Amino acid sequence: MFEILNNPTVTFLLGFGISVIVFVSYFGVKVTSRQLTQESAIKAIDILESVRSDRHILYSIGKSPKHYDSWTPEEKAAAEKVCRAFDILGILDSSNQISRRFVDRFYAIPAKELWDACVPYVDSEREKRGPQHLWEFQQLAERVKNVKGKPSSY
Repeated sequence: MFEILNNPTVTFLLGFGISVIVFVSYFGVKVTSRQLTQESAIKAIDILESVRSDRHILYSIGKSPKHYDSWTPEEKAAAEKVCRAFDILGILDSSNQISRRFVDRFYAIPAKELWDACVPYVDSEREKRGPQHLWEFQQLAERVKNVKGKPSSY
């Protein structure tokens, strides 16, 4: 029975068959990975667009910073929503679930500007929740700080 394996044609066909299986498996994984990345980008856009009006509130704070104690309840609520949205984006970015090129092109400047505006809120929350609270947002802002671009549009 094993004598058939000594046949060069059979050996070639087995090797070729295994190569085809490996190639098809690899291609399937790549397609699935690309689909997950696209789905993550769509979810990120949905989340970030849902807090667009809150982002504008914080852009205003960033233009003329004020002490956190003087923030209105609306400003604090906006910071909560925006920080959570950008924390999720940071998680997707650091785990390569979303294209860094996409993040850099569309959200680098907002991430930098909003992080700067939100630092007083984050500091206040970290006093209560610990130093790791909103850490992914901070890491994202630090990663994109050298990305070139124009300031966010309001």
